[in-house]
This record gives sequence, C-alpha cells and structure tokens, in this order.
Amino acid sequence: MSDKFAVLQAQRDRFLAFSFAAADLLLEIDSVDGIAYASGATVKLLGREAGDLQGSSFIEVIAPADRGLVRAAIVAMSGGMRLKTLNVALAAGKTRAWVNGYRMPMADGRAYIAMSTQDRFIQRPTQDGKRDEQSGLLDEKAMGEALSRAMESGQAGGAGDMLTLLEVDGLDKLGSRIAPAAYQSLMGEIGGFLRLQSGGRDLAGQLGEGRFGVVHEGSDGAVIEARIAAMTKEADPDGTGLTVVSRDMAMNAPSLTPAEAARAVIHTLKEFEKRGAAAVEGGDLAGAFHEMLNGTIAKLADFKQILTDNAVDLVYQPIIGLADGQIHHHELLARFRDGRKTFEYINFGESMGMNAQLDLLVTRRAIEDLTADFAGTRLSLAVNLSGNSLQDPSFTETLLELLRDHGTLAENLLFEVTESAEITDLAGVDAVLQQIREMGFQVCLDDFGAGAASFQYLQALTVDFVKIDGAYVKRLGESQRDRHMLAAITAMCADLKVGVIAEMVETEEQARMVRELGATHAQGYLYGKPVAEPAGVQRRGASRAGRRSGAKELWA
Repeated sequence: MSDKFAVLQAQRDRFLAFSFAAADLLLEIDSVDGIAYASGATVKLLGREAGDLQGSSFIEVIAPADRGLVRAAIVAMSGGMRLKTLNVALAAGKTRAWVNGYRMPMADGRAYIAMSTQDRFIQRPTQDGKRDEQSGLLDEKAMGEALSRAMESGQAGGAGDMLTLLEVDGLDKLGSRIAPAAYQSLMGEIGGFLRLQSGGRDLAGQLGEGRFGVVHEGSDGAVIEARIAAMTKEADPDGTGLTVVSRDMAMNAPSLTPAEAARAVIHTLKEFEKRGAAAVEGGDLAGAFHEMLNGTIAKLADFKQILTDNAVDLVYQPIIGLADGQIHHHELLARFRDGRKTFEYINFGESMGMNAQLDLLVTRRAIEDLTADFAGTRLSLAVNLSGNSLQDPSFTETLLELLRDHGTLAENLLFEVTESAEITDLAGVDAVLQQIREMGFQVCLDDFGAGAASFQYLQALTVDFVKIDGAYVKRLGESQRDRHMLAAITAMCADLKVGVIAEMVETEEQARMVRELGATHAQGYLYGKPVAEPAGVQRRGASRAGRRSGAKELWA
C-alpha cells in the first residue's frame, strides 16, 4: 500500500513540476466560476495567498477591461478543449499575464487554468491605443493603426485571414431600454467574444456606435454575426434581439504591397465607420484598394478643378472683444460651390498635401478684400493656415513674399494655425511664424485643447492668441471638469500674455461664463453665423461674384 502511495505521490509531483515548468500559477475553476484550488505565485500575480483565493470568483481576479474576453473564452471551452493563449491584465496592480487552460471531459465541467508572467516568454504583439471602456475593444483610430502595423509587419494579411465588419442595428436604443449594468454586461460580452475570435493578435475594434470589426481566421463571418445577434436577443427584455449585418473582406492580396494593403484596409474601416455596412461591398483588399484609388483620383481631379476655377466662396464670421462687445475681426471661411461638402474636401486636401494651394488662394482673396472692396474701412480678417502648409517651403516662401508686399495690412490681417495636420517640425514652423509676427501680423493657435499636442504646440510656437476648442464651451454648464480646464488654460495664457478666443458661444450664459473664466474674445452663433458679407462694414465697387467670374488666382 505504501508503495502504491509512493507511486501516486511521485506521479502527482511529476505533473505538478511539469505544470510549474510552464506556468507560475495553477487554478482549478468549478462550474460556477469559483476558484476551487490555487497553487503557485498567487501573491505575485493576484496579490493574495492561495488559501484566501479558494471560493472566490475567478473572473474578479482579471482586470475589468479583460473580463469579457476571459469570460467568453471560458464559456467557449467545452469538455476536452484547450484555451487559446490569452494576454490579459490582472486586477492586482498593473500586472499582465499569459493565460492558458483546459476543461476536463467530465460531467462536473471543471476548468484548469495556468497563468504565467509575461517575462517568462517572448511576448506576442499587444495592441496599444485607446479602448472603449465598456467593450474593451480598440477604438476606431487605434484599430486602424494596429491593423496597419500588423499588416506591414506580416502579422496579419495571410491567406487565412479575414476582416469581418459588423453593424448591429439599434444597439444604442437597446442600451436605453435595459439597465446600465445589463448593457455593460452585453458590451463586455460582445467585446470579449470578438477579441477571442482574433486570437492572440487582439485585432478587434469598436468602429462607432453599433459597428465592430475583427480580424480572424476562417472562411466567413456568418458564425460571428449569428453569435452577436444571439447575445442581443438574450439581453433584450422583449426577446426580439437586433439585426446584425456583416461584411467579409479577404485580407490576402498578393498583388498589393503591404503598405498598399494597409491603406486599403484603413480606407475600408473609415468608410464603414462613417456610413456603415452599406458603404462596404466586401470581397478582398485588392478590390478595395483599386476602388479607393479610383475614388481618390476622381476626387483629386475635382479638387484641382475647384482651385483652378476659383470655385470658392468666402464667408465671414465675427469675433468680438468681451471687454467692449465690439467686433474685433472676422474669420474668413472657405465654402465650395455647387453643394460640395467643404469640410470633407479640406480634409481630403490635407491628406493629399494640397491645402497649401487653398490656403494661399484664401490669403490672396483676403488681401484683395482689404486693399480693394473694403479699403479704408476698419475690417480685419483672420485666415486659416494648415500645419502642412506651414511645413511646405514653397508655400512659406510665397506667403512671406506676399506679406512683405502688403505690410501695410498688418493691423488688419492675422493668421490662425489649425491642428488639422500634425506639425512635426515645430522649430521650423515657429521660425516662419516669427517672421510673420516681425512684419506686424498676428498669429492665433486654433482649436486649442482638441488634440493631444495642443500644449506642446503652445510651448514651441510663440503666438498672440489661442482659440479654445468649442467642445469645452458647449459643456461648461454641465461639466465642472471643463470649467476647471478652461480656467487653467486662460490663466496660463494670461501669464504668457496671449489672448484667448472662446469659440461656439451660443448663449448669453455661455458668454458670461467664458468672460468670468478669463477669455478675452468670443466667436459663435450668439454673435453671428458665417455670412456672405462682413458685419459692420460696407463693400465698395462691383460685386464679388461678377468681378471674379473665371478669375485665376492660383499659386503655381
């Protein structure tokens, strides 16, 4: 008997040693998510002694952002199945761990989990970037960046890879009909399931309200679509559930370079984010790339024609001084004719490096206003310059020459530096701005606070004004946090002797608050919408439309 006991003990020790050779912590999980047994580095990984863990919930040792992923993985394990390796955050501290598992093919349905610290193995790629708090999925920007990196490095885009895009119709409305905790649970379940489909690559994202994307191995996304529809049915108090529409795109595209394939998938994600499943035909990346290329060429030609024909109207929006309530200057805004979406074209021009031509066109038109149509009046104008334009030597040389020729307009013309494109050469841009300021023209940093680089820009660029992003102003009445942020920004600008323009001021209450918080100027519908003629001054001579018909004022 003692010999048999010794043999059994040796076998136990042998299997335990095998387990700890590959893991730091072993857990036995019962059928209701309870920890029945724990052994190993429990304090290091979970912050608790092994004895204290018994009877507690296994899911609760996982950080909230990854609980949906782990729960989905555990549920998916049937008897005799292994758990694919997961990279998860743990609730204790900021520890991350590799998690593997196996469910025994017995009736009790127990699962056996092995956890290891990340430094034990060569790490699989983890996806950085902002995640949705409820689903744990990458947001649209982070998903695009992660997928682009994965494709260019060869970690995605193989013969078996599929990008499935899913649109869950009415998810926001379902969220308003069920309890917040139930909606949180549903989103966590959806997020965890999608992350699980992507395996160790974690290439799954939430691409707007009710829109999701996941890279997985498989022939199509019908199974994924059906499972998410079933989740919504389970969560719906009426038992009806929601309609889920999916689009599949094969990612293997031998005819494309990795960079071209990455561009195609980014384009597809953006179109899906903006317009949903109706914007995506499915198919493969090669087709998506050529569709994108054809669309880009057509739009590029259209944009060039707009500039060549000078088919741009200008509108004026007043900016007032809060101390006296008088118009300080007008912002000059471009509007494309024939119903074209100006904002869309400007963003497109930015991405194609063409906005320098538009910026110079508007600058010339502003100078024409001040020297002809409104000569001798008190009109002052602000012209937008994109970050890309200011990093283009040809543009800056032409702009500086133009300003030298019209130095007498310095008191009536200022420039707003927009954050629509990232400024990588801050020192070079600041050198250009200081040449502009030395000639007497003032400079404003636009949309301050909208981007992560705003404070970096203010530190590197010497300017006369900052224009606070309107999102702060719109939330002032309901957000103490935004009030404190705005107060801190205005106080900092006062110390720097920089004026502060608050935009999107629409009510008297907002005007009162921004004045009390230290803003010096304001812009918004309370003071006037963008209109065809500037307020408070009279145009002289012939009408703009008649005199400018067919005009060619492009910078070559």
